[in-house]
Amino acid sequence: MTYDSLATVVKRIAFIAWWPLTLACDSPSSSPQPTASSRIVSSSPRIEIIPFPGSTSEVRDWIRSQRERAASEGRVAVVYVGAPWCEPCQRFHDAVTQGKLDARFPTLRLLEFDRDQHEKSLQEAGCLSELIPLLAKPTEQGTCSHTRVEGGIKGDGAVGFIASRLDVMMRK
Repeated sequence: MTYDSLATVVKRIAFIAWWPLTLACDSPSSSPQPTASSRIVSSSPRIEIIPFPGSTSEVRDWIRSQRERAASEGRVAVVYVGAPWCEPCQRFHDAVTQGKLDARFPTLRLLEFDRDQHEKSLQEAGCLSELIPLLAKPTEQGTCSHTRVEGGIKGDGAVGFIASRLDVMMRK
């Protein structure tokens, strides 16, 4: 085997090993310290992030009330589940807090949960998923509907990938 053909084989093996890592977050690779959740409250055409403040016993009531409040204000509520260790989650969250998606989703209200901190609450509301980020339409009962998108890709395309799937979901 020549040096050039060996280099080609090594490159192919490296690509095969690397590619699945770009698809989605399915488990933490490390546990960095969680960052503080953002809370954006505004009547302007901006995406709003409302962090879940409570406990397992009140999760459905909270989702239901936030859904009703959003509707009464001409907004669309979506349950958003992310985690500090999830790169696509962090890229999406940063784009939202920086206003980069406001023009695309001016009436969106994200009901934000941390996958690790709120696992029991998410389970109670039927909002656990195999992959994160999770974006799901809430039901009248305060649970997550089957109208949802899960997972993302890592890297510079993460925000665009998630936003395009959110576009499709919101039209359903």
